[in-house]
Amino acid sequence: MNVTSLQVKIVTSDVKSEEQPEHDETDDIEIPVHLSQQTSQAVETVDVKSCLQLLLDLFGQWLDPSVSPRPPVMLVFEIVKSAVILSDVFEEFWHFQWLLEHCLRLAAVHLPEDEQIHQYLILGACKASAVLRNEPFAERVAKLALSGLSASQTATRVMTLNGILYILEAHAGADMRILLPSLADHVISLLLQAASGDVHISEEHQLVLWSTAFFLVEQYSGDLNLTDFSARVVKVALVSLSSGDVLPLSVYSAVIHCLERLMLSFSLSKSDREAVSSVALERYDSSSLSRSLPALGLLLTYLYTGRSADQASGIGQLENETLNDPGMEGQLAVLEHLTKILDRYLLFDY
Repeated sequence: MNVTSLQVKIVTSDVKSEEQPEHDETDDIEIPVHLSQQTSQAVETVDVKSCLQLLLDLFGQWLDPSVSPRPPVMLVFEIVKSAVILSDVFEEFWHFQWLLEHCLRLAAVHLPEDEQIHQYLILGACKASAVLRNEPFAERVAKLALSGLSASQTATRVMTLNGILYILEAHAGADMRILLPSLADHVISLLLQAASGDVHISEEHQLVLWSTAFFLVEQYSGDLNLTDFSARVVKVALVSLSSGDVLPLSVYSAVIHCLERLMLSFSLSKSDREAVSSVALERYDSSSLSRSLPALGLLLTYLYTGRSADQASGIGQLENETLNDPGMEGQLAVLEHLTKILDRYLLFDY
C-alpha cells in the first residue's frame, strides 16, 4: 500500500515475445565477440542525463506558448504524459520546477472537462510540488488536486489520489493545510458508500482510497482536527472486512495489512483494537485460506503488540499477570481459539 516518493528510480522494461520465431538459417550465424562487446559497452555508456536534457528542451519548444502554429492537442497530451513518466529519473530541482510550471500553465488553458490530459497534469504538479515544497505554488496545486477529486472519470480521481500521496509523504506544509480537510471528507465518504454497497468502486480506486485513508490515520490524525476520523476509518474497514467475499481479495489483503501497521505503530485506541481482533477472529473462521490466513497475521499482531499502547508485547507479560485479571481473559480466549483453528488447518491435505 506504500507509495514511495522522492526517490530517483531508473525505470527499465523488458520486452518479451510470447511466441518463439520459427527456426531460420540466420539463427545459426554467430555474432563476432568484438561486436558483442562493443554493443554491451555502448549500452553501458548511455548518457541518461544528456538524453533527458534533449527531451526536455524539445518538449519545452513544443509547449512554448508563443510558438505558432500551436501543437495539436494529442501531441500536447503525449508530451505531458511522457514528461510525467520521465520525472522518475529527474535528478535536478530545476527539472521538477520545469514540470511544475508547465503543468500549472497547461491546466489553466485546458478546460477541466478534458480529463484525459488533466489527470497527468494533476499528477505531475503534485509530484513536482512534493519535491520542491514551493510555497508560492501551493495554493494553485491544492486547488488543482481538489478539482481532480471531483472529476467524473475514475481514472482522473485515481491519478489525483496518487498525486496527493506524493504530497502527504513529503509533508509539504502549505499543500497539506489546504488539502487535508476536503481530502479526509472525500475519502471517508467514498469508503462509506462502497462499504454500504450504494456505489460500485473499481478495485484500483478502492486500493488507493484505503492507502490514503490509512496514511492519514497513521501520519496526520493530529492535524486533521477530526477527533473521530481514525475511529471512522477503522469502523468502515471492519464493516468492509465483515462483508464476506464481496470485497476483492487484493483490497481485503490491503486492509488487513494496513490494520496491522496501525497496531504495530500503536495508532489505535483500546476499543478499536478490541473491535479489530473480534473481526479478525470472525474472518479467521472463513473456509477460504486466502482470506483466513491474512486474518491470522492480524490476530498474531494483536497478540504481539498487547492490549494497550504502552505495552511492547502482551504475550511476553503473560507470566507476570494473574489468571484472575479480567484483562487477561480476552487474550486467553483468543489463544484458545487460535489453537483450535491451527489444529483444524493441520488436518488439511495440501
